[in-house]
Amino acid sequence: LPHPWLALTMTPESTIGAAADERITVSVLSQDAITHTQAYVANALAAILVVAELADAPLEGVIEPATLGRRLADAVADAPAWAEAAAAATGEDEVFRLAFASGAGHSTALETALLMKEVCGRYVEGLETREAATSGMYALRPGDVALAHTRAGDPLAEEAEAVLAATGARVLRLPVPEPCTALELPVLGFPAAVALAGALGVRDGRDVDDPDWTANYYRTARAV
Repeated sequence: LPHPWLALTMTPESTIGAAADERITVSVLSQDAITHTQAYVANALAAILVVAELADAPLEGVIEPATLGRRLADAVADAPAWAEAAAAATGEDEVFRLAFASGAGHSTALETALLMKEVCGRYVEGLETREAATSGMYALRPGDVALAHTRAGDPLAEEAEAVLAATGARVLRLPVPEPCTALELPVLGFPAAVALAGALGVRDGRDVDDPDWTANYYRTARAV
C-alpha cells in the first residue's frame, strides 16, 4: 500500500489497524447481533464525514448531526411494523434479486444485499441505481423482487424503478424518513433493511439470532 494511509477501524490493534500510519477509531457500545447493526451505522457515518472533509468539491447533500440521531431513532421505531407487513405481502415463491440506491447510498444497497444473505438466506445483489437500471435488470422476470432505497426527488431512482417494473419484477420501496440527504441515506435507510431481513427470516422458520452459518463463518474469518 502507498504510505501514508489511514485506517477507519474498531480494532486499532488489528492487522490493518496496526499497519496504518494513522487511525480513526470507531467505538461500538454494544454488539449483540452476529450480523452488522450498530457497527455498520457507526462506520458508515464516520467514513462519510471523513470523505466530506477531504473532498475538493462539496458532496451531494449534507449530514445534519443535530437531528440525525432523532431521525434514526424514529426510523428504528417504525421499521418493524413496516417490515412485518412487507414480509406478509411477499409470496413464498417470490425471488429477491437486487437492492439499489444512488450516490453515497450505494453502501446501503450493498449492506441490504448482505443482510438478505446473512439473515434470511436469499442471494441478493447490491447495485448503484444506474447499474440496476442497466445490467441489473437483464435477468429479472415476473416473480422477482427488487429492493429500492429511493429518496424523494431522485430522478435516477424513479427511472430505475420504471425500468425494473417493465421487466415484470416487483419493486419494493424501503421507507426512508424525510428529509434525508444522499449522505444520510446509508444511516437512515438501514433500519428498514434490517427489519425486513429479520421478518422474512422469521417467517421462513430461520433462527435469525443464531444463523446456521455462524460456525463456518468464524472458522474462516478468524483462522490464523
